[in-house]
Amino acid sequence: MKTLLTFCILAVTTLSWAQTTPTPKQMKAFAKRAKAMGFTEKNIQFTPNGLMFKQNLDAPGRLAQVNDVIEIQFILRSSRDSILRNTFEEGTPVLTTLQNPRFRGSLEEGLALMSAGDSTTFWINADSMFAKGIGANRPDFIDKGSFLRFDVKMLNTWTMDEYMKARELREMEARQREDRLLIEYMAKNGINAQMIDNTGIFYQQLQVGSGEQPKSGQRVRVHYTGKLINGKVFDSSVSRGEPFEFTVGVGQVIDGWDLGIPTMRVGEKGILLIPSYRGYGERGAGNTIPPGSILIFEVELLNVL
Repeated sequence: MKTLLTFCILAVTTLSWAQTTPTPKQMKAFAKRAKAMGFTEKNIQFTPNGLMFKQNLDAPGRLAQVNDVIEIQFILRSSRDSILRNTFEEGTPVLTTLQNPRFRGSLEEGLALMSAGDSTTFWINADSMFAKGIGANRPDFIDKGSFLRFDVKMLNTWTMDEYMKARELREMEARQREDRLLIEYMAKNGINAQMIDNTGIFYQQLQVGSGEQPKSGQRVRVHYTGKLINGKVFDSSVSRGEPFEFTVGVGQVIDGWDLGIPTMRVGEKGILLIPSYRGYGERGAGNTIPPGSILIFEVELLNVL
């Protein structure tokens, strides 16, 4: 099941034959073959490669090109009308790069016919998808000789250059927004923290330490309590009574720690204020740290091991 769903959001491309119409002879042959395979949908169209589709909404715009980035929502159904995946309900559109289709009449060919705003239904031969596309055995819950139905909404298309520029702009705006939130939070809570070397990470010392200052590659032991900017505690080694150990500067922890802990000395206590781009970013962490979360850590450097 997971293999099927992964394949279904993979690469798409646009080829010259994808933008032409089949001949009347081809249309008749495709319709006859579809009927022989038990396909009964009415008022459908065919591409020259036999892909069956029905255009529900045709929005003006440029068709996606190879290497473009596309954003789609889709519902995948079996021939028995069982829903196998629904990204609308998942709440997160699929973002992928257009590449070459893996077989004739594939979903990729159909997606290459779409522009931003289009809504189209495609029927893909399940046997062909598994044998020629995925390269795996057809699972038992997919009937032999059946068609998989994809109801697809094309949300956006970008050239790679457009997408990279847009992403950079979004990231810059997000950083500026988080920096403002951190400054407001510190002012409201009386935290006199300083930024660490223009990293976006702020640190306030609460207790002076007189011991060793860790360097990259050294292993340290710390106590910490982590909370969100709304005050909710999401983790605490103090509550567990178990100090946390990690190696500094090798990516075992978030950037906020790799860059923040080396500013401390053994015995020192302080507050690290970490923007999401130095924390868990847009992915978040499990059910405890939402995407885009600013993190506040009360930390104590216990030992350099």
